[in-house]
Amino acid sequence: MRVRSIHSIFLSAGCVNAIIYHHHLVSLYPPLPPNSYR
Repeated sequence: MRVRSIHSIFLSAGCVNAIIYHHHLVSLYPPLPPNSYR
């Protein structure tokens, strides 16, 4: 079942891309000012 392994790889890559995209959005547009993190 080669299709299943490729599908799982695409799913894991999609999750990683979503996490990286989310971190880029947070780093570009922080919802809170840096002073509030203290």
